[in-house]
Amino acid sequence: MITLLVHNYRTNSLRRQKRRLAHLVAEQTWKLRKNNRTLKQRTVELNNINLVLGERQRIISEQAEELESQAESLQRSNAELLRLIKTKDKLFSIIAHDLRTPFNTIMGFSSLLMEFCEVDDKEQVRRYSTYVHDSSLQVFNLLENLLYWARSQTNEIQVSPSDINLNEIVLENIYLVRESAIKKQITVNSSDFGEYRIFADANMMRTVLRNLLINA
Repeated sequence: MITLLVHNYRTNSLRRQKRRLAHLVAEQTWKLRKNNRTLKQRTVELNNINLVLGERQRIISEQAEELESQAESLQRSNAELLRLIKTKDKLFSIIAHDLRTPFNTIMGFSSLLMEFCEVDDKEQVRRYSTYVHDSSLQVFNLLENLLYWARSQTNEIQVSPSDINLNEIVLENIYLVRESAIKKQITVNSSDFGEYRIFADANMMRTVLRNLLINA
């Protein structure tokens, strides 16, 4: 009898322990599932945050590239602006230097023309009219060359080589500086090339020869 009671007691005790253990397992399982759902939710949130951060990083990279491109463009624009300013300053310097002499010649001979017109000296009028005409032609040629040079500095010149007479261009440029050379007591001599022809851009040849003669 005592043995049976002890057996029943132990059986009931094991059943109670089993029920408590099952309850604890169920409770821990529920907590684990809850934590798992929370972790999954946080994982989704982190993935979304990573997507947002990645998109923002992409936008920032694109903006940085655009800013870098704009900075390079501004540098090129500034360099071009400085080059144009230097070209303008040089053009004004050339105009002031090269055009002053022929204009002084024109004004001087024009004044003489007025005086000889009053005394009806046709020979002197004809002579000084020729000087005025020659000086006017010189100014025109200088202006044409200066404008050509200015266009070349802004890359607006198109090279157009052709078959040209070198002698004609040399004599033309010597004639251009004749008045200035006479006043400085300089004699400019040139060999006669005859019909020596070359294949080159005529305007560029004029500019080169004019610069050589004026600098000399």
